[in-house]
Amino acid sequence: PMFDTIALSGSNRINGLFPSEYDEDKIDRFLKSAYGDIERRSRLVVSIHVPPKGILDYVPHIKKNAGSESLLKFIIRRKPFLVLCGHIHEAFGFAPYRVEGSSLVRVDIRDSYTMGRDADVIIVNSGALAEKRFASIDIRDTGKTLSVSVSLKQFTRKSLLRLALESIGRNVR
Repeated sequence: PMFDTIALSGSNRINGLFPSEYDEDKIDRFLKSAYGDIERRSRLVVSIHVPPKGILDYVPHIKKNAGSESLLKFIIRRKPFLVLCGHIHEAFGFAPYRVEGSSLVRVDIRDSYTMGRDADVIIVNSGALAEKRFASIDIRDTGKTLSVSVSLKQFTRKSLLRLALESIGRNVR
């Protein structure tokens, strides 16, 4: 299957301590520019460090939602079927939504989603690698329908050791 992908790093301004924090206007310009460079603009996947405002973005120690308003508006306007984000480690999870007018409406969690029927967009925050978290995403394209399944997982010690050994070129059995 062919997917159009936008991938951006950095985040919105939260505390101003990091050089990769950007004002919302700049994030909006990045997203618009990247979207303008895509030829087909169908079956869009967005991979971005920061989550959208109000979705998988709550930071308990500062008691606020720290996601990007620009990303939320982009999702509503452009309807990517999958948004992969992180940044807010405490807010790991996934959330399926329907786009209704100028807002996102959460739909029930299920094993699989037929895109356009069960959900319009699935937003995934895989959590922190330091906490051994990751997301497994299965995308099936029948030509007529696109279905997506998401499961949140944790690495085991054995799987982390396997990854470490493979990264230095050692064969693992």
